[in-house]
Amino acid sequence: MSARCPYCGAPVEEPVVPKGETARQNCSACGNQFMTTREVTQVLVTPSPGGATVVQEESAAATAARLYREAGTDLARKNFKLAVARLTAAADLDPTRLDILLALGGASSHANMVYEALAAYRKALELAPDDETALLRSAMLFAQQKSYDEAESRLTRLVTLCPDHPQAVLLRDILRQERAATRKRNADTRAGRPLPPVGVRLAGLFGRLGPADLYGALSWL
Repeated sequence: MSARCPYCGAPVEEPVVPKGETARQNCSACGNQFMTTREVTQVLVTPSPGGATVVQEESAAATAARLYREAGTDLARKNFKLAVARLTAAADLDPTRLDILLALGGASSHANMVYEALAAYRKALELAPDDETALLRSAMLFAQQKSYDEAESRLTRLVTLCPDHPQAVLLRDILRQERAATRKRNADTRAGRPLPPVGVRLAGLFGRLGPADLYGALSWL
C-alpha cells in the first residue's frame, strides 16, 4: 500500500526503513509533517503553541475515519479533488467501509474523474452487491461512457431488487429507447436513408418525460 499523508491524503514516498521502524515524513502537498512506518499506523506531528511537538498515534481505522470526516468538509466547500485525495487514502487504510467507497465515487464524479469513480463503485459492489446507490451511480457513469450493456445490467439488477425504483426504471427505459433508436439510425445509414435532425431525435426520445422526471433521473450525485 502506498504511503499517504494523514492530513490531506496526498501520496508520499514510502519510508526507506526496515519493516516496523518509524520515519519522519514531509508532505509536499500540504507541508505537514508526520511519522509513519512501513505498516499501516501513522503518527501525526502537531506543533503546540509553546513550540513543543505533540505526537498523537492513530490506528488505520481512526485515520480513515478522520479523513472521511474531513473529506465531508471538503465536499461542502466544493473542493472535490482534495476530497478525492482524502477519501482515496481513507479507502486504502480501511477498505471495508462502504460509506467511504460511496463517498469516493461521488467525489470523483464531481471532479470529473470517471474511471476513479467507477473503480470506487466496483469495490463498493464487491462489498455489497445489492447496494442501490452504487448500482445506480455506476449505471449512470457507464451510460455516460456509452457502455450501455454495463449500464443496463446494473439498472436491471436494481429494478429486480426494487421494482418501483423510479430513477432506475426511467433510466433503463431511456437506455433501451436510445439503443433501439441507434439500431434504426444504423439501419437507415446502411440503407442510404437520411437521418432526422438531432433535435427531432432528442424530442422523440425525451418527449414523454416532464422536466421533473428528467431532473429526478439525473440528480443522482
